[in-house]
Amino acid sequence: MATIIPRPAQIPGGFQSFSETTSANVIRTSMENQTIKVRRRTTGLIRSADASMTLKAEAFPIFQKWFETDCQGGVHPTMFLHPHLCVEQAWRFAEPPTYQWLDKAAFTVSMKLERLPGWAP
Repeated sequence: MATIIPRPAQIPGGFQSFSETTSANVIRTSMENQTIKVRRRTTGLIRSADASMTLKAEAFPIFQKWFETDCQGGVHPTMFLHPHLCVEQAWRFAEPPTYQWLDKAAFTVSMKLERLPGWAP
């Protein structure tokens, strides 16, 4: 597992929105006799999540540095609080976050995250 980067104290561990899915883990092959053969690709599942949180404007440069420098744009995972399980889990950024400014004092950051099989906790 890659080095887990600590989350800055100014960035909360929880999300305001969170939707999670697992990757398709089967291969479907049409056979000559018109049946479909199904088999697993791997024994582990990659979980993906779309998540967002609203932060104060002062947190913007902290969040950018954390993503771009500390997490190296998604190379290293970091810890987030899973909203249903209520435990900290290692997740990494699957792509750059999207920032939406609500006004001069706050912005919402939307993230696509992924969690690989075997990552503890």
